[in-house]
Amino acid sequence: MTTRVRHTATVETVERGRLTVSIDRNDSACSACAIKSLCSTAKNRSTRLDIDDDGRKFNVGDTVTVNIAARAVRYPMLWSIIIPCLLFVGIIAYGDFAEIDENKTGLAAFIAVVVYFFIGFLVKYILRKRQVEITLQPQ
Repeated sequence: MTTRVRHTATVETVERGRLTVSIDRNDSACSACAIKSLCSTAKNRSTRLDIDDDGRKFNVGDTVTVNIAARAVRYPMLWSIIIPCLLFVGIIAYGDFAEIDENKTGLAAFIAVVVYFFIGFLVKYILRKRQVEITLQPQ
């Protein structure tokens, strides 16, 4: 069973197959979330999302439901926090074990994390498509 978070949103703009929706939510929408204190969207009353419309026709002002899979919280934490930390610590540990100069090891670890985030920046559009699904809300 896949856990989903549902928010009601309003379509703000529609252009070239992309929607911008605005989620106006109350405090109860995020109250059950375990990481709400770490989430920047939980602090804002209104959030804007850019989403592909997948060929469906939406108009400005339409009410839609945004379904966000639970993996949308787990995967970004994995890819943006855990893996870079493991990469950095792994390179530092290897440099210490192989008795490589500390300055070279630190620079190599820093460069590896920068390259990792640059590659992540290049593929963010591919990852984004897998996390958010949008459906029309019945009137």
